[in-house]
This record gives sequence, structure tokens and C-alpha cells, in this order.
Amino acid sequence: MRRFTVLGLNLLAVFALGQRRATGALMAIAAMIPIADMIIVLTHGGTVATALGIHGLTAVIVLFDAWLLLRERSTADIAQPVGVHS
Repeated sequence: MRRFTVLGLNLLAVFALGQRRATGALMAIAAMIPIADMIIVLTHGGTVATALGIHGLTAVIVLFDAWLLLRERSTADIAQPVGVHS
């Protein structure tokens, strides 16, 4: 359980430093944890509902959050309105 706390604190620190793309990449990598948990539950006699409902849903949410962070553009990439030259 401590390793998940440390992982969460690392993600929080990277996000707090304004590194959104790095946070997204770390979250995408961290999504492997609930995916592996889902596989473990399925291969060791757990129910499909538990595997998909808890671990599968967690993986989907983490991957969706990672996608949102990775697709965000910087303010320099956003088109600025063209002003009237004086």
C-alpha cells in the first residue's frame, strides 16, 4: 500500500510543478497497476464483476485522465486573435 501512496505523491508533485504532459505520461504508465490487478483477479478465481467493476473501471478512468493531460496544448499553440496594426 505504501508504494501506491508514494506513486500518488510523485504524480501530485509533478502536476504541482506544472508538468502536465509528464503527469499524463506517468498516469498512463500507472494505469498498468489496475490492469495487472484485473488480470490477477481473473486468473485466481475472482469474479468478473470485481475484476471489471473495480480494477477495469479504475484503469479506464486513469487512462482517460492521462489522455486529457496529454492532449492539452500550451498557450503558445493556441491561435491568438489577430489585432489591428496601429
